[in-house]
Amino acid sequence: MNETPLSVHIITLVILLLLSGFFSGSETSLMSVNRFRIRHQAKSGNLAAQRVERLLRHPDKLLTMILIGNNLVNIFASSIATIVSMQLFGSFAVAVSTFIMTLVVLIFGEITPKSISAAHAETVAKMVSMPIVWLMFILKPAVIIMNSISHLIMFILRIDPQKTEEGWLGADELRTALLDKNGTASISRANKDLLLGVLNLEKIHVDELMVPRSEIYAININDTFDEVREQVSASGYDSILLYRDEMDDAVGFIRTIDAMKVLSQKDPEKADLLRLTQEIYYIPENITVMSQLQKFRRRREHIAIVIDEFGDIQGLITLNDIVSEIVGESASDIKSDRDREYRSQGNGCYLINGSANIREINHDLGWELPTDISVTLNGLILEKICDEPRAGMVTEINGYKIRITRTGKAVIEEAAVCAPEQQPQD
Repeated sequence: MNETPLSVHIITLVILLLLSGFFSGSETSLMSVNRFRIRHQAKSGNLAAQRVERLLRHPDKLLTMILIGNNLVNIFASSIATIVSMQLFGSFAVAVSTFIMTLVVLIFGEITPKSISAAHAETVAKMVSMPIVWLMFILKPAVIIMNSISHLIMFILRIDPQKTEEGWLGADELRTALLDKNGTASISRANKDLLLGVLNLEKIHVDELMVPRSEIYAININDTFDEVREQVSASGYDSILLYRDEMDDAVGFIRTIDAMKVLSQKDPEKADLLRLTQEIYYIPENITVMSQLQKFRRRREHIAIVIDEFGDIQGLITLNDIVSEIVGESASDIKSDRDREYRSQGNGCYLINGSANIREINHDLGWELPTDISVTLNGLILEKICDEPRAGMVTEINGYKIRITRTGKAVIEEAAVCAPEQQPQD
């Protein structure tokens, strides 16, 4: 009886190791491939992507088939390795074959193919999709039997295979995933910033984003027609707030173009202006920007007046303000705002307008001024000094040295602020 030549066993062993690597790599690539991208490519007509998508519709059957194939190959390879070892090493065959096969299978059948597949998941998944489809068809009876046995065991253990743990990501988890530099998701920087802008809306309240009361462009309807006409012409806004003597006695918003049409008539009447005003949409100052965005969408509104618990007007917010918070401002807009609100004095000190938003100051300058006391720098300093502001007054907030440089009617128009580690030496 002729024994099978050693060379045949070795060639068979090499083929089995390649198959082991094929199954291991297939499992890794198919399980780690970007399903959203594959789905998009499949809808675009990519045949390989369509095969991958069909395989991923039944991951339990796919994994069962791969495990069956991988285990059969590895067991057969171990048997062949034992035969080869017996021919080469005699009585030490079992020990030698076990040691060698463990190393060889780990390196060539597991670690290497899985590392390659993880790094090029989409490419590998498309390459292996065709043979995997054929193997799924060939091993279908074995897959059905194994899955049935597995489900029976799970039934006995009272485990529902259809019930999986909640896989939805919350806002914080999604934010962490976007900020994770080592994540596997391939998202451009611009798209990451856009998504983070949306997520941040849940942590920002409207009083942090609104136009402060002192900066609302509003017109007293009791002014003369010439004064009203001049203010409308100089507004530069799509809508203007009308009020009677005091801003808290607001009448409504009027579109600038409608106001100009009325004021351009021969004998305009204030009643004509009042008829064109739109009802004011009031919102509380403690509502989140995300909630307000949803309310704007449902009510088909684009502008709202922010009020405090006593009903006094605190500011104004528009849909455009929220969109700007999400997408950011253009470089020219940012530069213009900084030139207007921040003027560097060197050594980390800045002359800052009192109306500047504290959250924006912190963002632009990398500072940590408190944001829970007031929205603007003016309000923050007034809360600290508890006195009528005067030019030259000096105070300190959280280590930031502040000197008032210009005041108006009981408000701080400008102040010099120095960061703690960069305050000039006396």
